[in-house]
Amino acid sequence: GTTFKSITEGNFSSFGAQYRPKPWPPLRDPAGVPSNLQKSTTLSKAFTLAVTSQAATLANPMPYAAIHQHGGIIRAKGKALSWVNSKGERVFAKMVTIPARPFFPILNDKLTPAAEQKIGAAAQRVLDE
Repeated sequence: GTTFKSITEGNFSSFGAQYRPKPWPPLRDPAGVPSNLQKSTTLSKAFTLAVTSQAATLANPMPYAAIHQHGGIIRAKGKALSWVNSKGERVFAKMVTIPARPFFPILNDKLTPAAEQKIGAAAQRVLDE
């Protein structure tokens, strides 16, 4: 469980990119800049791990975690969505499409090969002890 948590938290840096299920799309503003979902680090530091004798469960309680993991469309509830872009300009939109930037090292309900190898090695070390 702790290895899975470590890999997931590491996916927010360029080092962890090898464990992601797919490369993250670059930011739209400015074009070509890689995304690391690290504006405040709140998302990357909010993971909780619950371990029992049968399972380990990793979760993130942040309300925007799912939209980053799966992607989707955010629609304005009022007149418009509003945010400040990297140039300091206020931007307004009725809806925004957020591309998936999955941080859990899972693809098609299975661990990515790199994550499976690392978690398997950690499990083997525990068994050998």
